[in-house]
Amino acid sequence: MDGLTLSLPRGRTVALLGPNGAGKSTTIGVLLGLFPPDSGTVSLFGGDPERAVRQGRVGAMPQEGGIIARVTVRELLTFVSRTYREPLPLDRILALARLTALADRRVDRLSGGQAQRVRFAMAIAGDP
Repeated sequence: MDGLTLSLPRGRTVALLGPNGAGKSTTIGVLLGLFPPDSGTVSLFGGDPERAVRQGRVGAMPQEGGIIARVTVRELLTFVSRTYREPLPLDRILALARLTALADRRVDRLSGGQAQRVRFAMAIAGDP
């Protein structure tokens, strides 16, 4: 990430591509406020990253990661939605992620692709 300058217009969907060790995951972690930069500054929507995430202005979908087991898709997305001030309606989240038919299935019973759609649903729950 040494010397990285990144300026993105509002409303853009962005993917970071590069070889292993290039700093993609670190960059995303800093942009989401998960850890501070070693130097320089990070600003999202004119403020600190943690605030933008809390306000639901930023959504991020991890490539992988655990999903809470023993709950249904609906229960998990309801929980995540309630962490935001103005989330998308649950029915809209389910529809956008193509999860409506799976809403009552436990998340630990999903295929890999279905689990990715749950991660996507979690990323858009705050209506970024």
